[in-house]
Amino acid sequence: MTLLDAHQPTSEAKAKAEAANLDLNDLKQTDPTRYMMLNASRLVTADAELSEMAASVFFAAFPNHELFQQELSAGVLLLAFPPLDSYQQDKYDDALARLAGHPKYAQQHAYFRRVTDSSGETRQFALPVEPSIWSGELNRLVGPFSSEGAAKGWAEGHVNSPLSSDTVRLGGLWFVDVFSG
Repeated sequence: MTLLDAHQPTSEAKAKAEAANLDLNDLKQTDPTRYMMLNASRLVTADAELSEMAASVFFAAFPNHELFQQELSAGVLLLAFPPLDSYQQDKYDDALARLAGHPKYAQQHAYFRRVTDSSGETRQFALPVEPSIWSGELNRLVGPFSSEGAAKGWAEGHVNSPLSSDTVRLGGLWFVDVFSG
């Protein structure tokens, strides 16, 4: 019996299949890739420049899993089948956090973080947006700034209601975290 044969679809996958008028049991046999995609869980949203490395880290840790990518306006969403359990997710999170600290990525101010908001918990492996090109993206770090005062000054001039912001120190520099207020 394979992993796919033993898999039970998630309630979310059942709802998606019903909305699309699909039979998941039939799909498991006739189009296993589509079945896995419907049952895959969110891993991380990675900037396009970092998504290949995030995928490499995933496959090194979980060679028997499938990985799917969905292009988003703010990067690439990576999804895993079968979904990772909490121990596996923590292992993957730790690996991405260590990777963000690697000199190659640290010099670009890469960061890994978990964001919890009204839509739930998401994970980001990203690079900050330069202040001069920030165009209203939410849940992103903007910077770097040389001081907390400079970061706060930029936020006061650029982040307007209903958005909110906080300053964050990363690698000796300051960033503005912009989010829905």
